[in-house]
This record gives sequence, structure tokens and C-alpha cells, in this order.
Amino acid sequence: MGNVKVHVITEKCKGCGACVTHCPTGAILLYTDKTNRKVIVIRTETCIGCGECIPFCRYGALIFKGE
Repeated sequence: MGNVKVHVITEKCKGCGACVTHCPTGAILLYTDKTNRKVIVIRTETCIGCGECIPFCRYGALIFKGE
């Protein structure tokens, strides 16, 4: 997919982690931030841009974006 990667829209992410289990490369990590809110981080160097995670986000927080 070239330079297209999956990115998170943090304002929409609820930290449910559904996307984490569906990433075939383990590029999505779930963290708890300083305010005790769960957030995801996508390691762009590991993301292959397959989009397997996108349909599992109920909140529309994952999108394709070119780098």
C-alpha cells in the first residue's frame, strides 16, 4: 500500500482495544495515559497499512492516511 498507514483520531478513540487484537503485525498498542484514560498508539514503522483493524473500531477512530 505504499506510504498509506492507519492513523488514530484521538478525539474519537474510546480506548476499547478492539483494534489491538485485529492488527496482524502488532502495530497497535494500548496505553493508559497520565489522566488514567486508555489510548491507542499506532507504531507507523510496524503498520503495513492493511486496514484489518479499521472495521473493528465502533467509534470511527481509525483512518487511512498517506505519509
